[in-house]
Amino acid sequence: MAQSRRGRGGLPAFRFPAHEYQREIERATADLSWEWPARTVARLLEEDLRQRTDWLTRWECELGAVSAWPWKRDQINVFLFHPGRPSVSDDGPWLQFQMTLAVSHDAPAEQAARLAERLLAADPRQAARLVGGSPELATQLGYT
Repeated sequence: MAQSRRGRGGLPAFRFPAHEYQREIERATADLSWEWPARTVARLLEEDLRQRTDWLTRWECELGAVSAWPWKRDQINVFLFHPGRPSVSDDGPWLQFQMTLAVSHDAPAEQAARLAERLLAADPRQAARLVGGSPELATQLGYT
């Protein structure tokens, strides 16, 4: 049970057993009831693609994220970096690609599996649009 007393600045300090906190974090993490269908498809697709570590290697790409936006509930977005994710310590050229994929009323798991197979079949950069990097970097990497 949480205990309260006054902390710095007059705000109450709360203390509780760590196992209760951990249990609540696990419960909240497992609760996916807030997801809408496209969000579920995006989550399942990202989980699948991240387990297939070699699929982007042949295209010199790195998966950035798979997202679903609440204001576009009928689509998901797949973001890729080429040749890899930019970092502070490496100033090499990079590009970011985005693929927007339609989501239907089919079961989310079926859609995620179908989309994964589609993405794995070909160079994802060919179906994506360039959304990050710079014209100079695109030229360096062979893109117009």
